[in-house]
Amino acid sequence: MSQLIYHGACGKSWTGLTRAHCSGCHATMVNSAFDKHQRIRGGRVVCLPPAEVGLVAREKSWGVLWGMPGGYWGDAEGGD
Repeated sequence: MSQLIYHGACGKSWTGLTRAHCSGCHATMVNSAFDKHQRIRGGRVVCLPPAEVGLVAREKSWGVLWGMPGGYWGDAEGGD
């Protein structure tokens, strides 16, 4: 298993090179899903709840990973 990465501000952890952790809402996603959960409104970046933009959750040993339905989840990289 890959080494866990920790985010000091929220205390969440994850593993994998194909993951993205949002410093705004602290959701962890597959890289390809990250941009789908953010919008620019009034010149500011706003995070939308992952489920509301069509992302699906997958339970991992370290927490929840959000991704595209039927999309790449990065499981082949050796991280859980």
